[in-house]
Amino acid sequence: MSIDFRDANVAPYPTSLEDINLAVRWLKAHAMEFGGRPEVGAMGSSSGGHQVLLTALRPRDPRYARLPLSEHPSLDASLSFVVGFCPVADPVAMHRNLLAKEPGQPTMCDNYFGSAAAMAEGSPQGALDRGEPVMLPPMLLLQGTADEIVTPDTQHRYRDTYAKAGGTVELKLYEGMPHSFISRAPEHPQAVQAIADIIEFVTLQ
Repeated sequence: MSIDFRDANVAPYPTSLEDINLAVRWLKAHAMEFGGRPEVGAMGSSSGGHQVLLTALRPRDPRYARLPLSEHPSLDASLSFVVGFCPVADPVAMHRNLLAKEPGQPTMCDNYFGSAAAMAEGSPQGALDRGEPVMLPPMLLLQGTADEIVTPDTQHRYRDTYAKAGGTVELKLYEGMPHSFISRAPEHPQAVQAIADIIEFVTLQ
């Protein structure tokens, strides 16, 4: 299921997380009608990766779960697995990276979060660093080594922190590939390999 959600042009964080949390609960309630199972996973790219990482970590956060699913009030948005493709695992680090390139200019992180405090609070990396009580479903991270927006070291740190917290996580690197390289050039051999890696991971869940 492809989720439509309100973005920062309509409402800032955490509005999109409310929509995604509700969509996950709805899909879990109706998955069998589509020939699926209620144990669902999620995949997101770039800012969408940030959103699925946060959804996975905080499926019962009362802010994210604010929108009711009246016919299934007991369902939560916990996920059985997560795929993050070049995800913004640490928006604070990404913000610093963008500021270094264009000092004094508002970044996409400013636009989405609205404040430095919200950026830090809404950071998946920050949630792990702070030792929050989180859910840790199996995770696959995919990252291009030439990513100009989300640097590979960010994903290495997230992988290590996630594993230290007790989660199962695999990081796959794609040499010389830029940010969101699958959508940029889906026929490139590295993109084809990344798609195969996603399929293999999901199939094993």
